[in-house]
Amino acid sequence: MYDGDRRQTVASLPREIDYLRSQGYRFVTVSQLLGYPLKYKK
Repeated sequence: MYDGDRRQTVASLPREIDYLRSQGYRFVTVSQLLGYPLKYKK
């Protein structure tokens, strides 16, 4: 297991989240996600 310094990873998260949101992604909690109806294609 790698127990190194993760400060750069943590520091980059706001930029990555902003990018994903600009691409139409939405962040929700697991509870919110489980509340969505599942749609299966047959």
